[in-house]
Amino acid sequence: MNRDSVTWSGYWPASPTPFHENGEIDFKRFSNLIKWYMDNGMHGIFLNGTTGEWFSQTIPERKELIEFVLDRVAGRIPVVVGITT
Repeated sequence: MNRDSVTWSGYWPASPTPFHENGEIDFKRFSNLIKWYMDNGMHGIFLNGTTGEWFSQTIPERKELIEFVLDRVAGRIPVVVGITT
């Protein structure tokens, strides 16, 4: 995917990343959030942007999070991932 292959219109939430109190990513809550986005007609999702808490994730956690979301979305809508480091 490149920037010209995406229809940049519609609703694209900048998704927050839910965490447990111990600092681990809360994948159950995140799964519910992704499902809510899909059920409510979002046109794409931004991950690990300024609201994505990328700065508090290790590189392996970032990869796991991306794979998790891509698996849930299953190609139905675009997913754009922030790569700030």
